[in-house]
Amino acid sequence: MNEFQPQLFPCIAAPVAALGVLFNAFLIMSNVVHLPSLPSSSFLAFWFSFWDSINLLSILTVILPSILGNEPSTAYPVDNQIITTPVSCQIHGTIELAASLTSMCICSGLTYLRYSVIVLRRSPPRSFAPVFVAASSAAMLGLALYPAIAGSAGTIYTLRGSRMYCMTQWDRVPSFTGVCLAVLAVPLCSIGYAYTHIFLKITRLQRQVVMSLPLAAKEKESRDFRATNDRECLDEKQHRLLFHTIAIVMIVIQEVGTGDPASPLFDFLATICVFAMLASNPLMILAFDKPIQDNAKQFWMCWLRK
Repeated sequence: MNEFQPQLFPCIAAPVAALGVLFNAFLIMSNVVHLPSLPSSSFLAFWFSFWDSINLLSILTVILPSILGNEPSTAYPVDNQIITTPVSCQIHGTIELAASLTSMCICSGLTYLRYSVIVLRRSPPRSFAPVFVAASSAAMLGLALYPAIAGSAGTIYTLRGSRMYCMTQWDRVPSFTGVCLAVLAVPLCSIGYAYTHIFLKITRLQRQVVMSLPLAAKEKESRDFRATNDRECLDEKQHRLLFHTIAIVMIVIQEVGTGDPASPLFDFLATICVFAMLASNPLMILAFDKPIQDNAKQFWMCWLRK
């Protein structure tokens, strides 16, 4: 089985990555001209999809040479020795790490918008979304570029064992791994905290409605709250990509704990789940984000008329 893995894994991942690029490209092209008029949540969802498309496009350009058998042999560690990776893989690793971390940050921004409206009972200013996207993108790009600035990118970024993407070899530089894990922990903890309070708030309001209103009003309010919960559920489904972090953390823990790179099979199983989430995320946004959905329909109808 091992002798087939170098060709098998990229062949499975390539169609998933290609579909993801197409889905994200459609969402971006259909909404880019409407970007200034999008509400804050849709604005963040647009940039969420943008960074996912950058990530998938970079991954696809790594996968295709792997399928053709043209990946550089120096990209692999031999007997746990640290070997400097080619510049191309360093560039891909920088892009993919920056895109992944930025998407996570934007995901927490989406959650903050929901938390502000439901729990804090106020809407953030219109400038929140563009400032948040700009700050998150700059900070995560700076973090991903740090190994190149420090001259250590050749030993930190590597073509992973599954030969599907370039990323940090997590067991090589514990300090950089620790910083990345700390950055990942911030959106994870903030989203968990926000959704816990959102759930408690909605539950408490439902209880108050049931106890204080007559039967007819109860039925109406119950329908309203079901609709509200449905909308919350749909927004939460947009955040489901957050759970791909679990796969990344599993790889990190395995490599840091054992001091050895993850096996190609383990790396493949974890990352193919991430690829599937990245590819399906624009479909979730198109299905549940009304402004983006309307723009996509308009774009599609105009294209059909040509």
